[in-house]
Amino acid sequence: MCWNQETSQKPVEDVVMDITGDHRLSSQSTEKMKIFKNEIIESFRLYDTQYKSLLGEYIKPGADLSDLVKKVKFLVKKLQPFSCDKIWTNDEKKHIPVILAGVFSLFTI
Repeated sequence: MCWNQETSQKPVEDVVMDITGDHRLSSQSTEKMKIFKNEIIESFRLYDTQYKSLLGEYIKPGADLSDLVKKVKFLVKKLQPFSCDKIWTNDEKKHIPVILAGVFSLFTI
């Protein structure tokens, strides 16, 4: 079975609890990365709730998909300007699952 098929059939907790990571300090040195598993689970639940809500609202025939696009654009504008050097705040990070739910619901529809 493929990883994505197997993973999609497991509860999110089972998948997240096995996550590990290394932070590369140099080309020869790494250290274990702290993974905030509860935050990942909480973010997934927010994404999943929003995704299902948007699907229910916009999958109907005749639904105004341009309205969905406007909602996602509005959320993205809250995070602008983007910078690779900026460390995002917790409030900014909380927008990401909602933005992804909007994008993926649009792709699904």
